[in-house]
Amino acid sequence: MSDVLLQDLWFHQVDGVVIENAVIEGELVVVRARASAERAACPACRTVSARVHSRYVRRLADTAVAGRPVLIELQVRRFRCRDRVCRQATYVEQVEGLTFRHGRRSSGLQTVLQEAGVMLGGRAGYRLATTLAVRASRSTLLRLIRRLPEPKYTRRGSSEWTSLPCARDKTTARS
Repeated sequence: MSDVLLQDLWFHQVDGVVIENAVIEGELVVVRARASAERAACPACRTVSARVHSRYVRRLADTAVAGRPVLIELQVRRFRCRDRVCRQATYVEQVEGLTFRHGRRSSGLQTVLQEAGVMLGGRAGYRLATTLAVRASRSTLLRLIRRLPEPKYTRRGSSEWTSLPCARDKTTARS
């Protein structure tokens, strides 16, 4: 497969990633890629730096392809912050739409698992994840639900409540 096709298949919504190759190793699809941005912003002070401290490979689980689990081996860089008073001397670049701090899954897979957990709960979500060739326990799905922000509720006034169709049926039934 050409590199352009691979790039379009895996990272069509992500800028700043270059695919080196994709291979099948047993039952696993391994995609080797690297971050290509020249600079990265410090998460603490937002100062942009191009001073590379070191490099390492992050291993991210991603959504399955043709029933095979996918592992992204992403080479990322650790940068030095240029601001001398910043509390964070070094930091790792994050690829928008693919990685997040301390994450071992791609952002897309994280979203899929969160949605499965919210809609189905622990055990049923686990069964769906197994069908999708994703390794995630029911406890993991419940943990992902607990980490979600609380939904914003709007409080309805009494006049708004009585204007709803279900409330009108009840008020007319009493008359």
